[in-house]
Amino acid sequence: MFVGTILFLASVAPLAGCQAPNSARYQSEFVFSGYGAVAQGAVGSNTVEDFRPCNFQGSNQFFCMWQGNVANGNGNGHASLLDNRFQAVKTLPPSDYHEFLVPEPYDTAIVSVYQPVQRDLTAFGILSGRGWVANSRFKQLRLATNETVFDWASLDHVSLSEGTVPPGRTSNGLTETFAWDYFHLDSVDVLPNGDFLVSSRHTSTVYRISGRNGSTVWRLGGQTSTFTLTNFNFTFQHNARYVRGSESGNTLTLTLFDNAYNGITARGSDSSSGKVIRINTATRTAELLVQLNFPDPPTTPFLSSDGGSVQLLDGGNYFVGWGSYPYVTEHSPNGNCIYVANFGAGSSAASYRAFKGPLQDILAGSQVNDDSLLPDVFAYAHNTSAPTVVYVSWNGDHYTQSWSIYGLDSPNGPPTTQQYRVDKSGFETTFTIPTFHRYVAVEPNPNVRGFSNRTVETFVPGPQLANECNDFGCRDA
Repeated sequence: MFVGTILFLASVAPLAGCQAPNSARYQSEFVFSGYGAVAQGAVGSNTVEDFRPCNFQGSNQFFCMWQGNVANGNGNGHASLLDNRFQAVKTLPPSDYHEFLVPEPYDTAIVSVYQPVQRDLTAFGILSGRGWVANSRFKQLRLATNETVFDWASLDHVSLSEGTVPPGRTSNGLTETFAWDYFHLDSVDVLPNGDFLVSSRHTSTVYRISGRNGSTVWRLGGQTSTFTLTNFNFTFQHNARYVRGSESGNTLTLTLFDNAYNGITARGSDSSSGKVIRINTATRTAELLVQLNFPDPPTTPFLSSDGGSVQLLDGGNYFVGWGSYPYVTEHSPNGNCIYVANFGAGSSAASYRAFKGPLQDILAGSQVNDDSLLPDVFAYAHNTSAPTVVYVSWNGDHYTQSWSIYGLDSPNGPPTTQQYRVDKSGFETTFTIPTFHRYVAVEPNPNVRGFSNRTVETFVPGPQLANECNDFGCRDA
């Protein structure tokens, strides 16, 4: 049994045309692609975000993700919990993509909501009539019933004057579609006493929000910070998270991804970074404990225009997703980078957040008679005198170390060749049987699920199509 870790990415790859949840072994072997299996399940949706393992109904064999359409910096879709066959077992009411969290004790969910409303915006340069502003909201929903148990709205608690990105930069405020996004909520976390930690990108502020009445307990950063930032600054951040167990007396530790860039012109540094910050409510100070830098950045300045995340791992390491750059890194507790992975060339891919977690059996408990969960096998021969080329993969599987491959003359007949035992090679393994066989059977090793074999008929192109083929396959029309 393979023991290790797995990386979870909801990748946005415009050049490849693939916007889907994906996962890979920590050793950088691709394990699962949700393209077609998950991302195409919702008609008309163009994006998947926040794909990761999560707890539900007392089990950690579930996945969380948000799926919908994203435009103009906000989303319209649904958050869902999936079982280990990637079937939705719970879909929540419509929401924005910026937050979907199932906090302990795993009976509620936090979702973000983008609500355009009309306001007098003459003080902000909109003089032709009532303007539109985005009311950033989050809701805490009871998973059993979808009942709202807490509802917070930025316009009820945060002045428009705290916004640092004026109308016309990312949204002009003239129409409902382009409502001025003065706040831009990008993450919500839950503190032990029921308060909330809310990150607002466009005010460059992290807020502690009372879980009783929604009032602001304190602000970190921005124009009206409660705390003096003693040895650092941050701007236009993402993914502020409370470090579990860190609140003691007057101190609390949090992590965040400091974009230091609003994606247009304003920037607070020459490089984005992860930050670990300790707050002291008695002295009203905030101190940078650890900075997580990208080693040898491929560009200067190295500024992620959107997205980004920091995850504190068991054992004390930090895992960083670099937002608009297609990289993830892992860092030791003191910030030294110990691992870098790239999942796209140049600007061809990005990930809103990235996660690392225990390598679990994505297909655990699945029924082997479900065709959608069987290995994918394609057998090909240029003609009936040619060798048989076998292509085999198993989406989501991480147990298989090798494949047993057999040639057959009939779908249920005995093998007509010796067993070929072929080491698994990446996501898809290719092997050539030196003689032609009408059918091919494939079996995984070790066979941990009691799966017998997958038998397929060999594809042989007709005489005319054969002119467009070679020894390994045919080109697409």
